[in-house]
Amino acid sequence: MDKQPSVAAYIRVSTEDQAEQGLSIPNQKSRLKAYCQSQGWKIYNFYIDDGRSGKDLERPGAQQILQDITEGKIDTVLVLKLDRLSRRQKDVLYLIEDVFEPNSIRFVSATENFDTSTPFGRAMLSVLAVFAQLERDTIIQRSKWGKLEAAKAGRWQGGQVYGYKYIPGTYKLQPTESEAQVVRQVFDLYETYGMRKIADMLNEKKIPSPRGKRWSHELISYILTNPVYLGKIRHLGKDYKAMHESIITQEQWNKAQATYERRQKFKIRRYGDSLIAGLVFCGECGARMRYKTVKQKYPKKTPRTIHYFVCYSQHDKGRGHMSRVDFCDCGYKHVNDIEDKVIEQIHNISINEELLRNEIEKEVSSTKSGNGQIESQMARSKKELKGIESALNRWYDAFEHGALNPAELTERVQQLKEKRNRLEEHIEILRGKLQEEKRQNIHAENVITQIRNFNKIWSESKYDERKEIIQGLVKKVEVFKNDETRVEFDL
Repeated sequence: MDKQPSVAAYIRVSTEDQAEQGLSIPNQKSRLKAYCQSQGWKIYNFYIDDGRSGKDLERPGAQQILQDITEGKIDTVLVLKLDRLSRRQKDVLYLIEDVFEPNSIRFVSATENFDTSTPFGRAMLSVLAVFAQLERDTIIQRSKWGKLEAAKAGRWQGGQVYGYKYIPGTYKLQPTESEAQVVRQVFDLYETYGMRKIADMLNEKKIPSPRGKRWSHELISYILTNPVYLGKIRHLGKDYKAMHESIITQEQWNKAQATYERRQKFKIRRYGDSLIAGLVFCGECGARMRYKTVKQKYPKKTPRTIHYFVCYSQHDKGRGHMSRVDFCDCGYKHVNDIEDKVIEQIHNISINEELLRNEIEKEVSSTKSGNGQIESQMARSKKELKGIESALNRWYDAFEHGALNPAELTERVQQLKEKRNRLEEHIEILRGKLQEEKRQNIHAENVITQIRNFNKIWSESKYDERKEIIQGLVKKVEVFKNDETRVEFDL
């Protein structure tokens, strides 16, 4: 008499499956119990993964089965349908070939009439695994399409957001005027002040924050970079026109983004306690100039501290990694003198807007010539991507009609998917280049505005704010041996 099998009855229900008829946990449990009774099998245990996706094997129930197989507690794994175990063909084949077969484990589906203890059952398993994988890919694709279509239609799906009230069932946000006024105030203040300063100002006025606590740098950053306030929805890095009203204007948004990017660049280049530290280069040899503090002592006088910029080639005598030449005699330059010359040049150009615009147009026009090529490349890549999607559908149809076996389908689909991924990455790179061109134009206009208002802003700014202004407007300062100072603006 054959030994009675010790069965691991596996049950899985994912969030999508809750609404599917016949796949609830009680239903699966009763049907597996009835199947075992009809076969005269004994159930060792029910292994249940509730609310778990079939995308991988990182599930408590599935992991416990693997553990019990290792310990020799079970010899049969039973599921209602193959996709309960996994929707990935790779995982199914791994379990069969690397876990079940080496441990003499029988794998049985109660509704699909296969049993891996028979040759026909093993063949059927490969076919069903392919379809389980196909169904998983289809679910993922439908989910992506659903979210993309919702974004294109302007439907809001992200819950509550500061400045708006979400109206359930409408996929629409409605402005809350008291909060909307704060959002507008944040964008207006950002033209002059930094994020921390704005947060301090709101806290001083005791304006409630989105979380009911204190305003912070992070909350201000969230508001300034969130396109929802422009009446848009961001999905996978792309903005779509939303159904809800905007709180700010396009001009406010453009200025804020240009200022944000400029100040982000400033944060990564702080060198010493000077308005222009990190921007100063030697006009003689091209090396960066180091910020240096020297204490001078005079007899019978109080020692004083003097701040210099000195070329790295001169300071390190050509031996340091920052040096450009073996020897440079550009000389030590007083920090205050160089700062004054930079400020004077900004002031002069602030009252000569025509000259500034000419310089900006010259700089920007040099980058526009490549736009046409980028757009052509993007159009070709999108066309090729569309062809790959059509090819994938043809292979799936061919398999469904018996023209391909599972191995052939897997090989051809894998090649197409790899090519699709490369094309999608290439398109994103091209899209980023086009966005960079747009940002540069916005940045240029913002620089004009900043310099036009330079004298007024400068007189009302504190030291840290002045440093941020200079670092945002200036790209490079060249200092020569004869003390000539040239300013290159960050256009």
